[in-house]
Amino acid sequence: VPTTTTTSVPTTTTTSVPTQGLYVVDFGGRAQGDEDDWSVLLSVELGATVNGSLRARVDVSWSGDGSGSAALATGGSGKASAVVGPFEDGPVVFTITDIQSAGWVYLPELNRATTQVTVSAPDD
Repeated sequence: VPTTTTTSVPTTTTTSVPTQGLYVVDFGGRAQGDEDDWSVLLSVELGATVNGSLRARVDVSWSGDGSGSAALATGGSGKASAVVGPFEDGPVVFTITDIQSAGWVYLPELNRATTQVTVSAPDD
């Protein structure tokens, strides 16, 4: 007598969770002081793929007249600025090297601005 066996295969459901992504909206630097002893006012603005507070750490490094790095902390608006220096010669190249925030992912492919800026000494 033939026997029939029925086997049930469990189904799997995959749910995509939208990535909370950060990206650069604006990044700039402005020289201040005189040509022999000057500093740079750096400013950064972040955007997001979903609504939320944009508190993040933006790591910036520089090279040219010496080298260094700084961490800019954005407020809930995603904006931050900092004065770095002093410098004696120019130009100095500033580069965003990383963006970190709990629960968020940095998505550089969405950047709307460059992540590298060159600033010359005043009257340079």
